[in-house]
Amino acid sequence: MKKIVVIGGGGGTSRIAECLRDEKGLEITAIITAFDTGGSTGRLRAEFGVPPLGDARHYLAALAKNRPLAELFGFRFPKESSLKGHALGNLIMLALFLKNGDMPRTVKSARKLLEARGNAMLATHDVAELRAKMASGDIVKGESRIDARDQKKIREVFLSKRVKPNAAALRSIRSADVILIGPGDTYTSVIPNLLVPKIAEAIRKSSALKTFVANADAAVPRERAARDILRYLDMKAFDFVIAPTRGLERYGRVVPVKARRGLHDMRSLRRAICRQAYWPTSRRTSLATRP
Repeated sequence: MKKIVVIGGGGGTSRIAECLRDEKGLEITAIITAFDTGGSTGRLRAEFGVPPLGDARHYLAALAKNRPLAELFGFRFPKESSLKGHALGNLIMLALFLKNGDMPRTVKSARKLLEARGNAMLATHDVAELRAKMASGDIVKGESRIDARDQKKIREVFLSKRVKPNAAALRSIRSADVILIGPGDTYTSVIPNLLVPKIAEAIRKSSALKTFVANADAAVPRERAARDILRYLDMKAFDFVIAPTRGLERYGRVVPVKARRGLHDMRSLRRAICRQAYWPTSRRTSLATRP
C-alpha cells in the first residue's frame, strides 16, 4: 500500500481525492488548513466555536463510496432560507463534532457514513488567525479577507500566534511515499499549513517524493507560487512538478497534465500522481534534498 499525503485545502485537495478515489493500492491522507473563516465554515466557527469543517467535508465526500450521500453532503440551502449558504455536509459535520467532541473522531464518523477510504486531518488543532502583508504594507487579517484581495499583491503570510502541530499530521508526513503540495489557493490553502511549526521541517526531512501540483487556473502565476512555497519550505526544488504548462523546470522534473476550464483533467492528473506513487525506489534520489 503506497501512502500519499496531500497538503492543502479547498477544492484543490478534493480534486486530488476525486481523481484517486477508485485507484487501488493507495492510502490517501489530506492535511488541511485550520484557518478557514469564509462562507458556511466561517459562520459555523463563529457561532459554535468549532474547527473549520468545510474542507474536510468536501475532501471526504470526494473519496466517498456512498455517492448519493456524498452528493447530499454538497447540497447548499437556498438564499431564501434561514440556512442560506450552508452545505448540508457542513451541518452533519457540525452535529458529529458536537457529539464526538473533537476533530479526529468527527472525521472518523464522517468516513464511516460516507464509506470514504481516505483520511483528513488539520495541520493544527489550535486556533489562530491567518494574516497577510500586502505590497502596500497593509496587514490583512483573516483568511476570507485575504482571499478577497488581489493575490498577486501579497508579500507574505503569517499567523497571529504560535500554534502546536497536529502530531498525527507529522506522523503521516514522515511515513508518506509521496507528498503532494497543492493544488489550492497558494496563500490561503497551501502555505498556511507550512506556517505551523514542524510541518515544513517534516516535509523537508521526509524520504517521500515531494511534488508540487500547480493550479490549473493560475490566479497566482505558477512560477511565483512554486517559488514562494519553496521559500516557506526552505527547499531549493521539488522532485516533481505537475503542471498544465512547461516553464517550471527549474523547480523540479515537470510532469505535464491536461487542463480544461481552469480544472485539471482527471485522467491526466491520476496518471501523473500514480507515476510517482510507483516510482522505482532505486531512482528516488531526491532533488529536494540535494545540496
